[in-house]
Order: sequence, then structure tokens, then C-alpha cells
Amino acid sequence: MVQQSDTELTAGNMNEYARYFNYLRTLADLTAMASIVAVQVIQRFRRFGEILHY
Repeated sequence: MVQQSDTELTAGNMNEYARYFNYLRTLADLTAMASIVAVQVIQRFRRFGEILHY
């Protein structure tokens, strides 16, 4: 009888890994979107500040 090692990839394992990687990718996408929005907001505030100075 051959014992299956814990490190061997089974179908169930692959499912968990796929879900985990999807979660990480979603997290990365959200982080990227948040940073883009933050940059846009900062630029708008700078422009608004320049308008107030004149």
C-alpha cells in the first residue's frame, strides 16, 4: 500500500490553491484600484488648492 504524501497535489488541494490565488488576485486588484483612486483624489485636491490660491 502506497502512502500519499501531504505535499502531493490532489484535486481537493488544487481547488483550495485556486481559491487562495483568486483571493490574492482580487486583493491585488482592489489594492491597485484603491491606489489609483487615491492618486486621483490627491491630484484633484492639489488642483483645487491651486485654484484657491489665485
